[in-house]
Amino acid sequence: MKNSRLDDAAYDWHRQSPLMLVIFALRYIIRVTIALVLVNLKDIHDLMQNPQHILWLFLLFMVIGLVIVLCVAVPKYFTTKYALTDTAFILRSGVFRRKMLHINYANIQTVQNSQWFFYKPFKVATLTVETAAHAGMNLK
Repeated sequence: MKNSRLDDAAYDWHRQSPLMLVIFALRYIIRVTIALVLVNLKDIHDLMQNPQHILWLFLLFMVIGLVIVLCVAVPKYFTTKYALTDTAFILRSGVFRRKMLHINYANIQTVQNSQWFFYKPFKVATLTVETAAHAGMNLK
C-alpha cells in the first residue's frame, strides 16, 4: 500500500470548483429537510398554527443546515481531489474511508457533458464518464 504523501507528490491534484461546496451543502440540507418533514408531518402542521413556532422551526432548520455544512459538505469538498495524467483520470475522496478511483483513458466508453443554467456563469459542468467496468460514474 502506497503512502498517502507519496500519492500527493506523484500527481498534480486539483479540487473541484468552490461552487461544489454550495451544491454539496444544498443536497444534504434538502435530504435532511425532506426526512424531517416526512417523519414529523403532523407535528409540523401543528407548529404552523402559531406564528412564533414558525420562527423556531425556521431557526431549527437553519441550525441543522449549518451543522450539515460544517460537518459534511466542507470535509467532502476538501477531501475530494482529481488528477489528470497522460494515461488516466484519478479521483480521490473520503474523510474516514478513503477511496481512489483510477480510470484509464483506454477504458472510457463515453463522456457526457451537461450544464445547468445556473452553472454557466461559473463555467461548471457535470461530466458522466462511462467505462466498460462501471455503467455510469457521475463525476462533477
